[in-house]
Amino acid sequence: MSDPDYLTAKRTVDDRALNDRVFDAFVAALSDEAALSDEAADGSVSVLDVGAGTGTMVVRLAERGILPSHVTYRLVDRDPVHVDAARTHVPERLAAAGYRLEEDDEVIVATRGGNRLEVRFETADAFAIDASADVCIATAVLDLLNPSPALAGLASHLEPGGVLYAPLVFDGGTGFAPVHDDDPAIERAYHRHMAEVRDGGGPRVGRRLLEAVPDLDGEVVAVGGSTQVIRPRNGSYPVREDVVLSRLLETVAAAVREVPDAAVTPETVDEWLAVRRDQLDRSTLSFVAHNLDVLVRW
Repeated sequence: MSDPDYLTAKRTVDDRALNDRVFDAFVAALSDEAALSDEAADGSVSVLDVGAGTGTMVVRLAERGILPSHVTYRLVDRDPVHVDAARTHVPERLAAAGYRLEEDDEVIVATRGGNRLEVRFETADAFAIDASADVCIATAVLDLLNPSPALAGLASHLEPGGVLYAPLVFDGGTGFAPVHDDDPAIERAYHRHMAEVRDGGGPRVGRRLLEAVPDLDGEVVAVGGSTQVIRPRNGSYPVREDVVLSRLLETVAAAVREVPDAAVTPETVDEWLAVRRDQLDRSTLSFVAHNLDVLVRW
């Protein structure tokens, strides 16, 4: 599901879902880090973005104009296809937002007014790199991992007093509309796949993060719900959100088929998927997923 086309198309869905209160707390934390960085040698705020995909978060922050005046941004993803897509996507969007660019294969320097943003692209496992950052961002990543070791690994990359912004951590709610008789069984099996079949994470990692933070000497600065909603408007889906919805259907169906001893037969999955695909084609299908956004300071 996590291919570049899907990740780029999902941006508008995530934009709507992000919790404003947690996002504002994150912006305030960035300002705090900027004030501290004025005393540092180069005056820059260092950001580590793990599982960064095609770079939608750095573009989001730059377009909204909330980055400090001097930022070094390390964009890390394990998938080289994602990183290659980011090398194209990020400069294009920054240029469209009015930034002047200097770039090579590994880094771009974007300037606008008195602001300077240096973005470095890296294909790597974020938990196996040497890193030291003021801010770590992990968007829609931590629900794929076991909370305590994942948090410990990211905390080890932070300077004292640094913050982790972890938005869109899945927390137990998946639904489609119109209602289908097999929805409850499909959802239970899908969540079982997260908990029992997939390697790491689970359907309620959001709340498990909140339990794990104090044990790792962190402080939850802000937390709030972030619900992703995809629905047709005026007979069609906005932007390319039908691409997202199509990929979600495939992901749910494939996961349910992999659950051993599930109370859902392959024929039931096929029938459910056929109905949902038809609804998608007719622009009558909607989707809702419940997540948590979390901001942590160490």
